[in-house]
Amino acid sequence: MVKSNKVASLKATKKTSSAKATKKKSSTGGSGGKNGKFEAVKDAVFRSICEQFTMGVKEVSKIDVGLENGYTNPRTETFTKVLKSLQDDEGLIQNCGKKDHVALTAKGEKNVPSDLAFQPKSLSDLHDKYITLITKKVKGGQNKVRPLWDILMDREEHCIEQVAKRLGYGNPRSFLNTKIIQTMKEAGFAEGGNGKVNLADKCFPAGFAM
Repeated sequence: MVKSNKVASLKATKKTSSAKATKKKSSTGGSGGKNGKFEAVKDAVFRSICEQFTMGVKEVSKIDVGLENGYTNPRTETFTKVLKSLQDDEGLIQNCGKKDHVALTAKGEKNVPSDLAFQPKSLSDLHDKYITLITKKVKGGQNKVRPLWDILMDREEHCIEQVAKRLGYGNPRSFLNTKIIQTMKEAGFAEGGNGKVNLADKCFPAGFAM
């Protein structure tokens, strides 16, 4: 009877240990565990940053990257941990001069996924990519991005008030509220002050004909 109880006790101990090991494995590793999901999110966030880098955006908005990956608040715990891991653990990103922006480190630049390498065949191809990026970043007036770009293609300085009217805005403030111009400036695609705007030289790299 004593022997039987010992065997039963050993079996119970073994079963408990096995259950603990399984639980530990699922919570710290494996394709279906929390760690696997965290790594997947981290990869997606890094790709988002890299995609903007390949289009010439060196300082990337945390808000834009968060929204692209389903985080409406860049201070969400998981998203914050992802950025911290990419910076402190991986050394792939770093803080930069702009508040709530990050940039790739030298190591990060070397690890940009090869499938993201963008090699435009023409100026039009390059501009399509830039327009798509700005359209994704703005919260309003998405259908006005390309028409605005077309207006600015002459590389001349334009009065924002006149541009707003050409785009169908009765009130220039309504156009400014779309933040299209602000977003283009932050990306380095536009410049100008005192109510003026024009496309930056960055949009017309050497080697591409108009």
